[in-house]
Amino acid sequence: MPKRTLTVLYLSLVIVVVGLGWLAVISQKHQSATSTPILSVTAFNQTKNAIAESITASPQDLILYTLSAENPTNKVIANYRMEVNISDLGDKATLIDANGASFDSSTSSLVWNSVDIPASGSIQKQFSVKINELTAANPNPVIKISFNNVTTVGVSEAKIAGVATTQKASEPYKAPKTGPGILPELVFALLCLIGAYAIRKLANNSKGLT
Repeated sequence: MPKRTLTVLYLSLVIVVVGLGWLAVISQKHQSATSTPILSVTAFNQTKNAIAESITASPQDLILYTLSAENPTNKVIANYRMEVNISDLGDKATLIDANGASFDSSTSSLVWNSVDIPASGSIQKQFSVKINELTAANPNPVIKISFNNVTTVGVSEAKIAGVATTQKASEPYKAPKTGPGILPELVFALLCLIGAYAIRKLANNSKGLT
């Protein structure tokens, strides 16, 4: 085989090997970049049987939050720990069921035990809260839970104790006018004019007779 042909084959083999190595490195970097699960949270009003963000929650309503962690890779994500901050519940809602999570007071978060997320799979955790009767101390009756995205649940506005709904005061009753109306007054005025004219006429006649 000519030397020139061997050189071309050798260079071609080197190019193929380098290319495959480059593809392996790029693939590894891509896997590393996407090894973090895709997180999301939804809220459902169990009392009203509706998506919680689409309606206004009332006192005693039960809201179910669902946390999802999706693995977009073809490798297992080992020992992933689900954690969500619930500090925005404040006194607007009470935690009813943590679904096995513990509460970390230092971060105001619910924390679940670490689990593996299967390749191209997902895991879910849930917790539920009950909406409280709000007071005037809550100027912004909204509950926000963040888990990559943010769910915003509106809560019925507070009712201030002792303050009734404002109504227009009714006017005191006025009895309809009875008795003489405007017509007698006109007649009286007309009679006065006639009397004055008669008196003046008599006065003129008396002057003519003297």
